[in-house]
Amino acid sequence: MEKSKKIKWAMPDAFIIIFGIVILAAIATYLIPAGSYQRETVNGLNRVVPNSFNYVAQNPASLMDVFYAIPVGLKQSASIIFLIFMIGGAIAIYDRTRAIDSGINALIVKTKGNYQALIITVAFIFGMLSSLGLAANAVIAFIPIGIALSRSMKLDAITGLQLFI
Repeated sequence: MEKSKKIKWAMPDAFIIIFGIVILAAIATYLIPAGSYQRETVNGLNRVVPNSFNYVAQNPASLMDVFYAIPVGLKQSASIIFLIFMIGGAIAIYDRTRAIDSGINALIVKTKGNYQALIITVAFIFGMLSSLGLAANAVIAFIPIGIALSRSMKLDAITGLQLFI
């Protein structure tokens, strides 16, 4: 008798997941009715007019739109992608030279083990940078530093993630 082999489930590649989401979004354009709100400009801000929703003609995605969506999205997001690559590369260089570890250790020594003050300070600084629009998209590249900082304080990686988001 042959032994049946168990098929082990593995996480699909990220590109498969992204393509699946694009397919689901394209199918949704056929199922979900299209609509829009009227907009008005108030004090230089574009705002939605309450109770102004109207259904509009359906414009479902074609097969070519499905394949065209990813390159168009990459082109429109090129500046953000480039920014994240540049900051990620700089952080990788700092990590190789152990500058990040030295900086984290110096922060811990300066705060004399007062982790709450360190967490509040780092979260406040990056919160201000993001709210002012100076580092809103670049925050993603700083997450490895947050994880290293939280692990050095003997906290989990989610805490490090939340320091910068």
